[in-house]
Amino acid sequence: MKTKNIFLKTMPFVLLLVLVFFTSCERDETETKESPTTGNALFWVASDLGCGTINVSLNGESGNITKFFSSGSPDCGTIGNANFTLPGGTYNFTANSTGGCNWSGSIKINNGGCSKMELTNNGGGGNGGGNGGGNGGGSCNSMNASISTTYSWPKNCGNPDDLSVTAKNNSGETLVIRIAIKKKNGTWDCGLKYGVGPNSTMTYWSCSATGEYRIYSMKQSDNDAGCKFPACGS
Repeated sequence: MKTKNIFLKTMPFVLLLVLVFFTSCERDETETKESPTTGNALFWVASDLGCGTINVSLNGESGNITKFFSSGSPDCGTIGNANFTLPGGTYNFTANSTGGCNWSGSIKINNGGCSKMELTNNGGGGNGGGNGGGNGGGSCNSMNASISTTYSWPKNCGNPDDLSVTAKNNSGETLVIRIAIKKKNGTWDCGLKYGVGPNSTMTYWSCSATGEYRIYSMKQSDNDAGCKFPACGS
């Protein structure tokens, strides 16, 4: 009887210790979860631009592009591209090559994400924002070297990932411009504008965007003669 009474008296204390132990374990597991504080950026080319090795400078760091990827944009970290890891934000970049090609622009990096910038033609990706770049106008002469772009996230659809892109014609020619914006579902949303005169602009926006976009441009006279852009987003 004496032993039974001691057990009954100590049982509440034992149960309290077990409860404190499991509560402490649960709290420690929750406290280990952290949000990413950096994101990745990748600069790449889809074809041999005849520029040689391309050196990209971003926020005091540099990387080299030594390969091209004709089958589509590679993943961040893929060897042969210029890869960077930085805290989320918008950064200016410059790129130049041993063959005399030059680019400049800005790219937005999201923490935990992969932002991509395609460099095209000699300077065709210059002044691209977000993850954007430029693609030429198929077999016709691209005017992308005379296009500058800016972008914003205006929340036109009420979401923080609604992207708006503006392309400006810096040439002395009247152009046809198309803007392609990649959506989070993997599709491309494209807008086309004819008769964009010198120093004039085209603006196009899309909801639920990834931040990647592409610019296509050609002379209005080439378009009138039958030149066509490649498929939207290609």
